[in-house]
Amino acid sequence: MSNAQWEYENQDFLRARYEDKKWYTVRKHVCLECGKEYYTICNFRKYCSDACCAEAERKRTEERKLAHHSEHICKVCGKIFSSKRTDAQYCSNGCRQKSYRAEKR
Repeated sequence: MSNAQWEYENQDFLRARYEDKKWYTVRKHVCLECGKEYYTICNFRKYCSDACCAEAERKRTEERKLAHHSEHICKVCGKIFSSKRTDAQYCSNGCRQKSYRAEKR
């Protein structure tokens, strides 16, 4: 069992030690994901559970993916479109095929 897992399972024990002021190392924190109060011995812990940590990581990943979307102008129709790729040239498969067929002739 990891230290974090022990803390998650023994919140009542840690709360009692925090309120008694017997353990000066026990701290009260607020989870950055759900806003729930929890008690910890580690000062660097930011989340009340593994589930909140995983949800925060999922949100950060999604934000990074959205930040990489860039706007381009389609070479065929001139429409402005958003793409994940930095080298995108066409707004759709139809425009890509029109360009290919025009070059082929």
